[in-house]
Amino acid sequence: MTMTPEQLKARYGTFRLSLLVLLAMMAMAFFGYQLAGYLQDTDNKQREAMAETKALLEEQNTALNTRVNQLEVALQLALQETRNERDIQSTLQDEIHNLRSRLDFYENVMAPETTQEGFYIDGVQIFATNTPYLYQLRFVLLQQRDNRAIVKGDLAISITGNLNNERVTLEAGSADFLPEGTIHYRFKFFQTVNVNFSLPEGFEPEFLHFETNVYQYTTLRGNYQRTISWRDSATQENMSSETSMQISLDNQSQREEGS
Repeated sequence: MTMTPEQLKARYGTFRLSLLVLLAMMAMAFFGYQLAGYLQDTDNKQREAMAETKALLEEQNTALNTRVNQLEVALQLALQETRNERDIQSTLQDEIHNLRSRLDFYENVMAPETTQEGFYIDGVQIFATNTPYLYQLRFVLLQQRDNRAIVKGDLAISITGNLNNERVTLEAGSADFLPEGTIHYRFKFFQTVNVNFSLPEGFEPEFLHFETNVYQYTTLRGNYQRTISWRDSATQENMSSETSMQISLDNQSQREEGS
């Protein structure tokens, strides 16, 4: 049952009532202070826990970022290594292809010629001139049969080498090599050949190939082929002495044909 202030005054008196109110207010102040302290302590603990959680999450995030960066670097290194291995593999394949091509040509050089019996190309020489990429080719066509009759035909010449890192074969009759075409021959004992030719700028010659169908009058006697190395046929000898030798061979050829 709730008592009114007048009833409290009548029961306890004015002094006692004031003292009771004061005690109640002090109790309320004390409990309020205790409650505020408890709430502040709880809030501080929550903030400390949040700060620790934040620091832990930041540490984990830093570790994850570091791991991601390491994985990205490892991935880039792996990709670069893969590209390098592909480049090396491509280079090796190109080298193998070039070596196989060279082997094929060297086998042609070292293998015995397929020839019509008695017909032969001898003394192949290449002279450099004072004009860049202009050369002089000299050789002798021979017939070594006992019953020598006049042989004739058209000799096709080609040069194989490298141009701009590509394998190129220049055929006689092309714009880049012997545009006049094949070399016609007709002789009984031998015939000297002396022709000038030019090569494209940057062309690196490696092999010369000769081929012809040999006819005796109108009868086909066979096919002659020969491949020789450019290095073996190129010479640095003085061209004037070779010219005198050429004239001597021409004179001898004329005397033998006249006989």
